[in-house]
Amino acid sequence: YPAPITCASAKADGSGYMLAAADGKVFTFGDMVHHGEEILPIGSPSTVGVTIAGDGDGYWTCRADGGVSQFGLIGFYGSLSGINLSAPVVAISNSATRYGYLLLGSDGGVFTFGDSRFFGSMAGIRPNSHYVGILLAKDGSGYWMAGSRGEVSAMGNCCFMGSAQPLNYRARIVAIV
Repeated sequence: YPAPITCASAKADGSGYMLAAADGKVFTFGDMVHHGEEILPIGSPSTVGVTIAGDGDGYWTCRADGGVSQFGLIGFYGSLSGINLSAPVVAISNSATRYGYLLLGSDGGVFTFGDSRFFGSMAGIRPNSHYVGILLAKDGSGYWMAGSRGEVSAMGNCCFMGSAQPLNYRARIVAIV
């Protein structure tokens, strides 16, 4: 069976997008260029995130173990591979420029690379939360993190604008866009 699609990302101008599967396979659409992929061996940590550099010249993928792969005309700024993490990585978001990215752990931990700025994390603060996505403000001044039960945490200059948690929504939240 083909591996399930685990993540998606769109170009900033809306002219293309891409999907990534758990096994590292990448699918591009519109004018998004396919710059390569890393097909993972069976049993490897799943690909859980993909983010496109703002201009579409490349993209980064991340795995549950914090490993990051870079494709296209963009830089590699580090990863968490080989580090004993307290929770798996669940998402990646590029910085406001094309020179960095940040990773989100399911425990709310945030890890920055390149020119991405750290504005705080929720690791250890909400022990029963399972974070699923992170969205960086367009100007890079903060980020929002979403939990699977609808909770949203705002960091930096991002304003809290509400969450799905008080709505008693029973399905799991899987991303923030």
